Amino acid sequence: MASQGIALQYECPDMTHVKEHHYDICDVATEKKKYDDFPHSRRIELSWKLWIKIICVVGIVSVMSVCISIAVTVLMNKRNDEVAKIWSCENKWILNNGHCYFFGSSKTTWQAAENHCKRLHSHLVTINDVGENLWLKTLMKEFGSSDMWIGAHDDTTEGQYNWVSDGSIVVFTDWDERQPDNTNNEDCIELWNNSNRSTTFYWNDRHCSDILDYMCEK
Repeated sequence: MASQGIALQYECPDMTHVKEHHYDICDVATEKKKYDDFPHSRRIELSWKLWIKIICVVGIVSVMSVCISIAVTVLMNKRNDEVAKIWSCENKWILNNGHCYFFGSSKTTWQAAENHCKRLHSHLVTINDVGENLWLKTLMKEFGSSDMWIGAHDDTTEGQYNWVSDGSIVVFTDWDERQPDNTNNEDCIELWNNSNRSTTFYWNDRHCSDILDYMCEK
């Protein structure tokens, strides 16, 4: 009997390890069978769909990278131009707040003044705020000017003033009393010193054919 007991123990080893790992082994075999049974054409279809998605993602990322690169380049070029302008203006041009100004002391008509400014790659001055307006008044005193063309006009639509530099509507204004009055169709704007009333300068509408000093800006 003893020998039989030994034989039985030998023939029936402990199966605990196999039982513990049987589920994992079966899972692997099952998944392998599922893959082998999966239609080959379907696997190819899924593979192409995956590649298409990858290509689309790569394409979108590439386009975005190019757009960002272009935007950065444009901004840097604009910034460099602004920095260069801040540090220097051409001879006879006056620097103020990142813009260059040229005082034309050879009196002329409004349109002739604008044409001269264009030849200098600029336009008659655009006044956007009170600070620039005050600075121009001070400059006029330094040059001894009493009347100076600026870039505003209502030649296109009566009563609607636009800047000749970009066609934008005039927002900031500094009109003299009872101005503009459009006396005999006055369409062009000047900075003037009404010596009968004031020692400073205000805006006034004038006939575009009048002969005045002028200021270019770029």
